[in-house]
Amino acid sequence: MAWADFGRFYVEEGEHELAAAALRSCLDAEAALGGGLHTGSELALAEVIVTADWADRYPAALDNMLNTLVAPARMSTYVWSGDLHQNLFQTATDDRFYQKNGLEKTVAEWFAGLISGKHERIGVIK
Repeated sequence: MAWADFGRFYVEEGEHELAAAALRSCLDAEAALGGGLHTGSELALAEVIVTADWADRYPAALDNMLNTLVAPARMSTYVWSGDLHQNLFQTATDDRFYQKNGLEKTVAEWFAGLISGKHERIGVIK
C-alpha cells in the first residue's frame, strides 16, 4: 500500500510528523478494507513514536491501539492506575499478581482466563 511506503520513506528521511501521518493514513485504509490487509504499519508507527521521543503521546497512542486498532478478541489487557509501565510478574514474592489492584480481578485470574482462550479488557488507561 502506498501509504505504508510513504511512511517508511519519511522514516528513513527522519521526517517523523510526515511518517506518522502517512502511517496513520495507511492504518485508516487498512480498516476501511475490512481488516484483510496488514502492512505492519502499527509497528512502524510505534517505532516512529519511540524514535521521535514522543513519550507524552504514549497514553493516547496506547488508548487508540486498545480501543480503536485492535479488537478485544485479538488482545487481552490488564491496566491498573499509576504510571504507565510494563511488568514482568514474579509470583514467588507476593507481589501484585494476586491482588485486585483496585480492579474486578487479580492479574492471576485475568491470566488464567487468557491462557484458556478468554480475551478481556481489564482496567482503563488514564
